[in-house]
This record gives sequence, structure tokens and C-alpha cells, in this order.
Amino acid sequence: MANSLSSGLRVPPRPKHSQFSYAAAPAPVATARRGVKLCAPGPWGDIEYHYVYLEASNERVAEFKMPATVPRWSFPGYSKAGLADFFQRTGIAPGVIERWLGACWLEQGGVAHVLVPVGDLEALTVEQRGAIYAVLAEWECNAFHRDPVFITGGDVRAFLEGADIAQEDRAWFERMCYRRGPVLCFADIPALLGWARSDSDARRLFKLCSRTRTLVARMRLGPQTDYAALEDYWTKGGRRKDVLTMLRSVAGAPGAEHLDMIHLLPPLPRKWLFSYPPLELAIHGRMPDCHWSSLNFFNYEPLDYYLDTRLAASHVLERFEPVDAPYRYGDVLFFLEGPEARAFHSCVFIADDIVFSKNGENAASPWVFAHLGDLREVYLSRAGGRIQAYRPK
Repeated sequence: MANSLSSGLRVPPRPKHSQFSYAAAPAPVATARRGVKLCAPGPWGDIEYHYVYLEASNERVAEFKMPATVPRWSFPGYSKAGLADFFQRTGIAPGVIERWLGACWLEQGGVAHVLVPVGDLEALTVEQRGAIYAVLAEWECNAFHRDPVFITGGDVRAFLEGADIAQEDRAWFERMCYRRGPVLCFADIPALLGWARSDSDARRLFKLCSRTRTLVARMRLGPQTDYAALEDYWTKGGRRKDVLTMLRSVAGAPGAEHLDMIHLLPPLPRKWLFSYPPLELAIHGRMPDCHWSSLNFFNYEPLDYYLDTRLAASHVLERFEPVDAPYRYGDVLFFLEGPEARAFHSCVFIADDIVFSKNGENAASPWVFAHLGDLREVYLSRAGGRIQAYRPK
């Protein structure tokens, strides 16, 4: 892209993603915390929410190719000596290193592979796992390490609540988690499938890795509600005047106490929320990603040329302007990285700490309400990242 705004927005080609980073089902299947939580006071109104976990349906899981059950680490460009030095620095015992670089070693096309025995995998400390997996995440060939299961909120037991999984599998899953910066992750999906007793059992465990946390939010209404302020916030800048019909209808309804937040969304995100894209959307060669979802937020019909990251970036640079916090409803938040400020994720600000997000290009990635703080942990775990908001001019 030849030009950029002073804030330095650049959108690079999207990397490939593993199949399960933020997969979901059409409806919530289990609550993470049953208590209702409150958003901070603000012009968006009096909003409360609770957590739910989404999970891919059996039909969707059946569409994906199951990975091999043999754990494999791939290191492009590494020699045996280089890997030995790396493993020593992570505290791996000499005997284990000798085994990994001996019987477990394989080299193909300039890529060094280590077929790690499950026993060795299980023996890693949390620190060793985090250090090794951080390096593996640099290459697309390590799909599950590059794009692991993110357990936002950091509570593995809440993540597994309601899941169809045996107690011994739960304990193993929790023991194999590690941290990528502040966020808790799980990447050993091949080893998990090795616990399966049958094909159906393997798909059940594979389905487990599709779980992700989202929010179900609603606005609390009462005699003290300032409907004029709500109308101003949810229609700021002349957008979404049609939402006035809903707000004014609720204002005039006797006994109205709550309004589900989904009714305040434009038609497209209202249709998408808590679901994942049907496979026919790949007709243009790519599945919808975060940028496509963010830039189509207010459109009545989606513009598929936003699948081209070059055109999406050009649209933002020409028709949006960078703004600072406090953010407004509909602002597009770009997660930027590096001196060129490459945009590697985007979402739409809704209210307080709640955003509308599509985390990944893959078909198993749903549209969700998420915490902006959770996305900071996932996408800004490395130094140098920042968020820049853009608003239509």
C-alpha cells in the first residue's frame, strides 16, 4: 500500500490459520460463570451480561479433516546443533535432547521435525512448554501452536464446564495448558486425540477444542432510563436511525425491564452473532475474516471485495479517520504491530469493554461479543502492539 494515515495503518496479507482457534455453534451450550456482571456506567446505557461457551456442532466437526495423533514440532531452517542449543536453553534434560535429535528426528525440504513422544510432551513444565511453543508459533507449519485454543478468562474448569469429557481427560487437558504472554492456551490437540478409544470418541475430543467464550448482554431499563441519551449514543453520526423504532417502542412499553443487545445491532451482525459462516461463503476463495466483518458491520448487504486486504485497507485510509479513546459505538478498532503498523486483527466497538469480533478466517471461527481486554491478551501478547480506532469521516 503506497500511502497511509499518520497513525500508520497497514493491512498485510492474511496468514493461514488452524481450524480451531475460536470455533462456535449456533447457540450457547454452557455457562462459564452463572453470575450476572455489569458494564461500567456510560452513554451506552445500563448493560448487564453473563458468559457462555459456544461449541461446534457435530455436523460441523464432521466436515473437518482430523489431524494425526503423533505430536510433531517443525523448525524451518534449524540444524541439529541449533536445536540442541535451543532445547538446552529451555532446560530440557540432555538425555531427552539426545532422544529427540536421534530416533525422533526427521528432516524434509530444509525443515527439521521432531516427533515428540507423548510421555516427553507430558513431562514438560509449564515454563518449558510456553518457551518452546512460542518459537513454534512463528511458523504456519505448526498450525495448532500458531493458532491454539485460547482460554480467555484463564479458568480451565469454567472452560470445560458442561463439556462431554471424562474426568481423567479434564485433568490431562488442564495439565497441558500453558501461557502465551498473559493468556492461557492449549495446543496439544494431536496428543489429546491419542486418548480416543474410537473414531466417534476422537471427534468428541476434537469438538472440545472448538469451545470459546462469549457474552450474552442485555440493557436494563427502568423509570430512570435516559432514552434521549440512548438514542444519541446508538445513532451517533446519523447512523442506524432505524434503531430508534426499537428504543422508542421499548420506552413506551409498560413494564419493560430488559432489551437484548442483539436488537441494537445492524441487520448483518444481528444475523451473524453466535454463529459461524456457512461453507458456501468460500465461493470467493476465502472465508470472511475480521476485517471483512468489521467493515461490513453497518452494510445491509456484505461487500465481498473487503476479502481483498489491499482494498479493505484502501477503504479505511480513504473514508475513515483515526480517533483516540473514548471510543463510540461502531468505531473499528485495529490491532497494529511493528514499525509499519500492520493490522493483524480488527473488531467493532459496542459499549464499555464489549466488542463485536470475528477471530480468524477459518470456517470454524464464530462471530461473538468479546471483551476488548481478552482480545488485548490474545493479540497484543508481544511487545510493540497497540490498538488504533478508526471512525467514518
